[in-house]
Amino acid sequence: MPRSRRAFDRDDLAFLADLGIRFVTVYPLGGRPQGKPGDGRDDIVDVEDHTGALARWFRKAGVRVGGVVALRPDRFVSGTAAE
Repeated sequence: MPRSRRAFDRDDLAFLADLGIRFVTVYPLGGRPQGKPGDGRDDIVDVEDHTGALARWFRKAGVRVGGVVALRPDRFVSGTAAE
């Protein structure tokens, strides 16, 4: 389980799933593990940051490995959190 999801218990994850929340793991160019996206987990989306734009944004926002970004459906950032 990705580190950011460890903060949630089973009930929390069920509630978030009911809301349509999706977890996304961002990898640097060439860093995504090979195999099925999400490592076989249907509720996780893998994204490879091929331009480095996400990494630059995360650094600017103070989000490090294991951090969380809450992105609203209208693509506005609702909040960020450190690991």
